[in-house]
Amino acid sequence: WNHKMDLRGTFFWSDIVDPVENVTLASTPALITRERENLGRTRSRGVELDSVVHVTDDFQISAGFDYTEATVVSFPAGMSLQGLDIPQVPRHEFTWQARYSNPKLFLLSVQGRFVGKQFDDDQNQYPLNSFYVMDLLAARQVNRHLEAFGAVENLFNESYMVARTPITNLDPPILFRLGVRLNFPPGK
Repeated sequence: WNHKMDLRGTFFWSDIVDPVENVTLASTPALITRERENLGRTRSRGVELDSVVHVTDDFQISAGFDYTEATVVSFPAGMSLQGLDIPQVPRHEFTWQARYSNPKLFLLSVQGRFVGKQFDDDQNQYPLNSFYVMDLLAARQVNRHLEAFGAVENLFNESYMVARTPITNLDPPILFRLGVRLNFPPGK
């Protein structure tokens, strides 16, 4: 394809013996008591797919998809966690980015991220809903060593859960950043 498209795929399988995890000891509507304990074994397996399309020398579009099945295989203290999902690991994630970069003009990047449902606790009782957010970045090279940039995170001010044990915590709202970067490449 004359280097117009890059495709990558990875299958992974990872077993971890005696990982440390927060394990629920007691739960009430207002308080969850946890202790860090060794699980017997966890297993993460899945697929990662990535692609980049070079539309022109300055413009590219990329996308990626991850499927991860991360579960507790064994728990010596009892069967209560066996087969449950590992907290904070979504099964599905999708990302994309459209990027224009011309050092003589500017850099402009728009990206989106979808994160599927996941659980916030070891017992899989507190689901965190799926969400989609977009970010924007613009930058301009001022001189050889100085770049000015502006960024907007969570562009459409989406509200999604980041924790829920048992009190629901939401993500930060739309965030703006302005700044400069100093670049001093070695040997120059």
